[in-house]
Amino acid sequence: MPESVWIMCCGKLGRCIAQYYNRENVPEVIGWVRTNAALEAGLANGVRLRQGKLDSSCTQPFYTRENVWVFWFAPPPARGVSDIRLRRFLLSAGTAIDRLLLLSHHRDEPAQTPREQRYADAEQAAKAWAQQSGRELVIVRQPPHGDPDTPEQLAALCQQAMHQATDGSILIVNKNTALYQL
Repeated sequence: MPESVWIMCCGKLGRCIAQYYNRENVPEVIGWVRTNAALEAGLANGVRLRQGKLDSSCTQPFYTRENVWVFWFAPPPARGVSDIRLRRFLLSAGTAIDRLLLLSHHRDEPAQTPREQRYADAEQAAKAWAQQSGRELVIVRQPPHGDPDTPEQLAALCQQAMHQATDGSILIVNKNTALYQL
């Protein structure tokens, strides 16, 4: 079990993750949200939160423990062909985090649209970070139109992936909400 869990973009899915690790008595569970509505929803569900925009420098992580796991649920920016949010976060995190789970919509096919390029770039950035830092990476890919039925189902799959996947794993979430290693 980790000593610290960070959930970047802590909406419904992130709140499910946070509640799980709170029940498991992980000493530090923190979600990151952008809007006041997300902040209020998280606080109402007993989730410890920080508020800020991932596009600004206010997201500098403050890790206070060893064995830090990060769930990255934030989508890439709406424009461009790279995920500058994730790249900036990983640059600032360096080796402070031990395991990263990236939720992606990328496929192995060449990216055709700018949106697909941004998701491909996020995976590329995460892989480069893991290789350079020597830290662990798990990528969970959701098919574009095959999302699990509920945030609780996807949260359970992400927890399973984080706990069971081997370093550098790429896992696929299919329409039946099962994980398959690529």
